[in-house]
Amino acid sequence: MQIARVMQLVGYALYAIAGLEPVIDGRHPVTWVWLVAYAVLGLAFHLGSRVPNDAPHRRRRAIALAAMTAAVLAMAALRPCEYGALTLVMIASQAALILSTRATALWVVAQTAVVGACLVPTFGWLLGLAEIIAVLGFQGFAVAAVVSARREAEARAELAAARERARIARDLHDVLGHDLTALGLQLEIATHLDGERARAQNARARELAARLLGDVRAVVAAMRDDRPRRLVEEIRAKLVDVPGLAIHLDAPDSLVVAEPGRAECIVRCVQEVVTNARRHAVGAENLWITVRRDGGAVVVEARDDGKGAPEVRDGHGLRGMRSRLEEMGGRLEVRSEAERAFEVSVRLPVPALAGGEP
Repeated sequence: MQIARVMQLVGYALYAIAGLEPVIDGRHPVTWVWLVAYAVLGLAFHLGSRVPNDAPHRRRRAIALAAMTAAVLAMAALRPCEYGALTLVMIASQAALILSTRATALWVVAQTAVVGACLVPTFGWLLGLAEIIAVLGFQGFAVAAVVSARREAEARAELAAARERARIARDLHDVLGHDLTALGLQLEIATHLDGERARAQNARARELAARLLGDVRAVVAAMRDDRPRRLVEEIRAKLVDVPGLAIHLDAPDSLVVAEPGRAECIVRCVQEVVTNARRHAVGAENLWITVRRDGGAVVVEARDDGKGAPEVRDGHGLRGMRSRLEEMGGRLEVRSEAERAFEVSVRLPVPALAGGEP
């Protein structure tokens, strides 16, 4: 959080000013107790502000906050001064990082009241109240800045978590949906067979179940693998064992995608096209898929010979495809009309490998 770093630097500056106070104002003697309190304040602030602001380290920050507060109150009791009172801003900024807004406000008011009680007898009511109001204002500004930055950071974290959940849900749909559809079809066919044909169909179903497990493992491995991907090989592996639909793939075997994430996106889009055609295309017996490079992009075009619908509604699959593509600067077009074939076009920017594709 950038504002925390800024307030840390401001805290060091205020600490230095408080240390110069004995030189600037020599009205009160410097005692060893004051020097100890001053040292405790600096050490607690330094250690506390460098601790990560997360749950496992929250206790250490709280201990540092308590030590800083005790040190500043001791300094104020021993040597009431305007400059030393400004160190309350250091405490306020740290309190805002770990306490709720309400608790931070109470903390700020309490410590200001104690320090104010030390200032008024020394400087009088007029100057003492002016000092208290000024210090409260500085603390309020520090707290507002830190709380605002903290909420912004929390909002970003929540957004990142939401996006990650959406990505996981999309990947589960894309990875498992295709093979689960095929597996369901194989099992459905097996229920209408007997004898040797039923056993053969069950064997194919077991192969699909094993491939489902392999797909899950492949997704995990792909997240760790940054090598260029041979796109067509991976696509062909997703097109086997789709009963009731003849798939015709037109793609150059030499097509390689350097970025694993973009290769995965294209493979999942093709997989979703096949799944949708098998589930939703009325009367479709054939599906033609073309994958080609077009300048700085890879284009996927697909059409079936079934009957389209007068209106296309995005389900989980199409929404996932569209979201995945848009995140990478790509686009999805779906065309469907009554009594005509269902057509899908995908375009995704994909930089060519240095030196060309093999």
